[in-house]
Amino acid sequence: MGCLQASILAAPPPFGNRRALRPDCEYTAAPLRAKFAMGAMPVDRQPKIAFGPRVRKSPYHAATLRHGASAFTVYNHMYLPMAYSEAPEEDYWGAVRSVQLWDVACERQLEVRGADALRFAQLLTPRDLSRLNVGQAAYALITNTQGGILNDPVALRLAQDRFWFSLADG
Repeated sequence: MGCLQASILAAPPPFGNRRALRPDCEYTAAPLRAKFAMGAMPVDRQPKIAFGPRVRKSPYHAATLRHGASAFTVYNHMYLPMAYSEAPEEDYWGAVRSVQLWDVACERQLEVRGADALRFAQLLTPRDLSRLNVGQAAYALITNTQGGILNDPVALRLAQDRFWFSLADG
């Protein structure tokens, strides 16, 4: 089977389909040439994001810039890095073959605490949270009454009566 021809615009390859890209193939990030109505923006110019006071910066923002973040979006009124390289497939293969740290401070924490914290938290997820020791974390899907996935956070047990759910972008 030959190599897939990839044309990627500001998004990494699909994470759920790793067969779509092969490490023995070369891929190019060919920019998509969109037609702008009435010449609003020339097709050879890329939009940029400006850092301003109306959007919050995380405590890690300066380090994110120092380590080469090349694209951002705004999520929960905070800057969220989207890329560290000009070619999105480089970020993809970096995540597949190595380790990456990303500033996801914009993703909020849900805290459940009190005498009934375990009982309430257990209503959110099919994972048995009673098995978590204090200081231990686990992937804990949050489901609806039919078993459909609403969110896929990490649950952290901070004390016998205190949990944090690190909510994903779902």
